[in-house]
Amino acid sequence: MNTINIPGISPWILVLIVLWTIPWKGIALWKSARLSHKWWFVIMLVVNTVGILEIIYIFLIARKYNVETMERPDADFDEPLRASIADIANDSSQQEGNVGTETMTSISQIIKTVETKNTVVPPKKEPAKEEPAEEIESSVE
Repeated sequence: MNTINIPGISPWILVLIVLWTIPWKGIALWKSARLSHKWWFVIMLVVNTVGILEIIYIFLIARKYNVETMERPDADFDEPLRASIADIANDSSQQEGNVGTETMTSISQIIKTVETKNTVVPPKKEPAKEEPAEEIESSVE
C-alpha cells in the first residue's frame, strides 16, 4: 500500500488536520455564498489556512450580516408571471390531456422562487457620538 510520506509529519496528523479543516471550510463557504461575499468565497476556497481564515470569517465578518427572507403575498405576483404559469399548464394539458406532475412541479417551483426574496442586511453603523461643545466665555471689559 502506498502512503504519502512527509518527513516529520505522521499520516494521522494529516488526517486530523483534514478532519478539523473540512467542517470549518464548509460552514464558512456556505455563509459567504449565502451572504453573496464572492471574494471571501474564492479566497477561502483556494487558500488553505487549516481553518484559521474560516474561523475568522465566521465569527468576525459573517456575524455582522444577516439574511432576511421576506415572503411576498399572492397579490404581488406580476400578471406576466400569472400568464406564463397559465400557459405552462394549458400547454401540458393540451398535449397530455391533463396537467402532469412535471408541470405542476415546475409551476410550484416558479411560485416558490417568486414568493420568497432573500436580502442581505449589512451591519448597522452606530451614530457618531457628539461631544458637547465647550462654551466660550466672553469677557467684556
